[in-house]
Amino acid sequence: MKNMLLKFGLEEKEADIYLSCLGKELNTPTEIAKKTDIKRTTIYFYLKKLLGKGLISYKVYRYKKYIKTLPLRDRFSQYV
Repeated sequence: MKNMLLKFGLEEKEADIYLSCLGKELNTPTEIAKKTDIKRTTIYFYLKKLLGKGLISYKVYRYKKYIKTLPLRDRFSQYV
């Protein structure tokens, strides 16, 4: 699946972050950083890019940001 994401133009770290979020409905940036071995500050940079591409959404609950992946079929159907 990572290869497919890379073919559609995601950077390697974007793909790693997206894939790390798939197993759990809501993820914190700290959890994502632990799963991917990417620095937390870098995670925020790539989350902003993924948000702009419509691949994730987030909500804030009790001062924590929670990340949720959005379905790929909606975003990449334009390429098929």
